[in-house]
Amino acid sequence: MAGQHQRRNCDTTDDDNCGEKYSNNEENAAEKIHMLQKTADHCSNISPAVLPQVMATLATSMCMVDIGTIIAFSSLALARLTDPDSEDLVFDTDQAAFFGSVPSLGALAGSLFGIVLLVRLGQRVTNLIAIPLSFASWIALATTPTIWLVLLARFVQGLSTGLMALSCSIYIMELSHAEIRGRLVAIVDLSRQLGVLFGYGLGCTTLSWRQLALVFALTNTIIPFIGLACLPSSPRWLASRGRMDEANKALAFFRGSTYNYQPEMQDIRNQLDKVENSRKSTLGQLRQMRESFILRSMIILSFLMFGIQYNGLSAIGIYLVTIFNSANVGLNSYTSTMIVGVLRVLGSVTYLLVIDRVKRRLIFLVSCLMCGVCLILLGGYFLDQAHSGVLSSQGWIPLVTLSLFTFSSSISYPSLALLRGELIPTSVRSVAVPILYVLFFTASFISSQTYPYMVMYLGEHGTFWVYAAVNIAVGCVGASLLPETRGRTLEQITVRQQEKEESRRLNKASSKQESEP
Repeated sequence: MAGQHQRRNCDTTDDDNCGEKYSNNEENAAEKIHMLQKTADHCSNISPAVLPQVMATLATSMCMVDIGTIIAFSSLALARLTDPDSEDLVFDTDQAAFFGSVPSLGALAGSLFGIVLLVRLGQRVTNLIAIPLSFASWIALATTPTIWLVLLARFVQGLSTGLMALSCSIYIMELSHAEIRGRLVAIVDLSRQLGVLFGYGLGCTTLSWRQLALVFALTNTIIPFIGLACLPSSPRWLASRGRMDEANKALAFFRGSTYNYQPEMQDIRNQLDKVENSRKSTLGQLRQMRESFILRSMIILSFLMFGIQYNGLSAIGIYLVTIFNSANVGLNSYTSTMIVGVLRVLGSVTYLLVIDRVKRRLIFLVSCLMCGVCLILLGGYFLDQAHSGVLSSQGWIPLVTLSLFTFSSSISYPSLALLRGELIPTSVRSVAVPILYVLFFTASFISSQTYPYMVMYLGEHGTFWVYAAVNIAVGCVGASLLPETRGRTLEQITVRQQEKEESRRLNKASSKQESEP
């Protein structure tokens, strides 16, 4: 009708006026198309908001500060608890070994418990459950009158550590944009090292181990609880539970109101739609993990997660003051421990600076090899001390080697932790990562529990050489078998793995056909 009406108007007017009207309409349409194109180009050039992602990272990082102080507390308290002249509780050798290792048992239990919590409640709420447990354990340590209650409080500390270690890195990984994901996850690990340094720093004061526990309770738990209570859950976890409206709101919050987050949201939907029936249940996710590309990643990561914890970092961290006492470094053992804490932080800062600029496999390989070399040199120093004693006046050797070992470990472990989260698909991450952490904390318990006995039977030099061999093996396996993930979204990484697995399957089938007569 509109076209007929327009033609009648043209029939009743002169040809020049009609041509001018059509020309104006064409110019207006072209201008509108041009404006729409400019708007689309402008939207595509807008970067996602960084501040909301940083806010979430900082709130989550405070939980990792708490984990760092729990790590430091082991070394600080053991030296005081095994002092026979102490007027407080005094531990024997077996009780001291259990004091150092029982948090790993608690963390293992937390990892198993976390499988259900991460699937049902998500990472943010899991953290909100873990933080009060940590607060209660610190208060118990500050006030308990008996050894068995101290060990129980340490178990609860491990339980909260297992829950927080599971949820913190996954939460940040799932809410962060691909361009800054590596740096934000690095900040989380840096916070753990700052927690260790904070603990070592307070350990150099005259505070008793009970007073240290009280300080840590007040400084490490209140702020992250308030911060996480004010943030939304991970958009990817919300989408995996079918809560798409909430997932859209959460992604809009973390990307900013001006950023076009819909393509990213569509990628999340597309991946989850492929596993619609299994993503919401624990058993469903376990069944999906039988897919060949996921199973392959799990086998590789299982070996690496076990090995990276048996590389000496856990045992050395717990017995650091004792090691410096045996090495005769010429400095106060607590001062030497503080220096190592500083190198922990510097290692994490270095990791933060390079993780989005250098290939992740290369970072992992170099840092693991550096750990191995440092422990070989440290073992050589202790071998000389046990025999000729030529190097006994060179007390700087154990201090330098342990500092560089800690520096390198602060790069190797977060590299593996980032790859672990990236290589596990969103649809099974809530179940797969806790399983890997079970292996991780099992290795932590074995490493810390067996260290005194390894020293007894192999000597300090033999113990450190075993750890060196593990570091070198882990670095080589990781560098040769793990794929590169830098610069890709989580969904792109999963698609890439599926394509490679399909290519392997086709090549295998083709080779089989060629071999048949």
